[in-house]
Amino acid sequence: MSEARRCTRVDYAEAPGTAPLDQPTANGAMVAVEKKAFVFGGFSNGGSHGQIAEYDLATKQWTKRPGLPAARSEGTAVVLGAHVVLFGGWNDHDALAATIVTKASSLAEGKTDAWQPLAAAAAALRSNDDDGAPEAPATVLEPPPRRMHAMCVYQPTAEGAAPCAYVFGGFSGTSRLNDLWRLDGETLTWTHVECQGFPPSPRDSAALAANPEQGQLLVFGGYATSRVNELFTLDVETGTWARQPTSMPPAARFGTFAVVSGDQLVAGMGQDARGASAGVFALKLSTWKWALLPVEGDELEARINFAWCTSDGGKRLIIAGGSTDVRQCTAVQEIELEKVEAAAGSPAGKKK
Repeated sequence: MSEARRCTRVDYAEAPGTAPLDQPTANGAMVAVEKKAFVFGGFSNGGSHGQIAEYDLATKQWTKRPGLPAARSEGTAVVLGAHVVLFGGWNDHDALAATIVTKASSLAEGKTDAWQPLAAAAAALRSNDDDGAPEAPATVLEPPPRRMHAMCVYQPTAEGAAPCAYVFGGFSGTSRLNDLWRLDGETLTWTHVECQGFPPSPRDSAALAANPEQGQLLVFGGYATSRVNELFTLDVETGTWARQPTSMPPAARFGTFAVVSGDQLVAGMGQDARGASAGVFALKLSTWKWALLPVEGDELEARINFAWCTSDGGKRLIIAGGSTDVRQCTAVQEIELEKVEAAAGSPAGKKK
């Protein structure tokens, strides 16, 4: 049986003297940089917005920051080396293909308005490599427009290897997708990954996780023609997909999270046939057997359409926003994937 993970629920609290956030929100994208987490965009009050909300992991307080260049919900964001990358989403009219980039150090300093199109950021990198004048942004290859896709960072185990980000699937606005794209962390250039084998069927709202120790990507759940609970693996070196049989899988669901922690894939929440789910499950990667992950501390709150990320080097899972079946969620749920040293500062949010 898996060791119990501690869950802490922190009620919403704004930092003193700051502008109020648009609360509540759903379908945002989230990353953690140092001791802060940031939620980009989302859906609130009947439409997509470009708000950036900063959550201090030490004080448990929210601060409104200068927003995105344009409104978007149902996009994804990752920390890729020295950059934060935001890709795709929905602006209430169209699925988006735009990739925008900012420096992680800028976010850590509270400078949330220094976004660049991918082409400009890539040109700046090339100029730095050549030690010359900045190049004019080139036309760059980008994945086709999509929303409700999955994205993760893959850090190869080879010494000195640069990280990359992968994007899988989603919804184009007319059809579901099952293509795979890779964003190089050194050059900030996209590549369409030509795959073979037995790929996942086209789907949106799936979860994508990296397992570099085994040279794999893992895709779990999503919505194809219905909810699914399949698990697929991709051999990163060969580009070969395989459907991986598992024992005792969770109920079919979409809108879930998934992250590799040690020798397990931890996944859960989202929406199953009964509605919003609070279930969190662990898949033992050596046996491919699922089990309900025991959680101690505060009770998990069932929710869908939430934003999530990991912090503390993957030791902690942060879940914010979204909704239950009947109401919007404002509390943050923090799930300890591994033991985390206590952060300095006095939490201001009320814990339950």
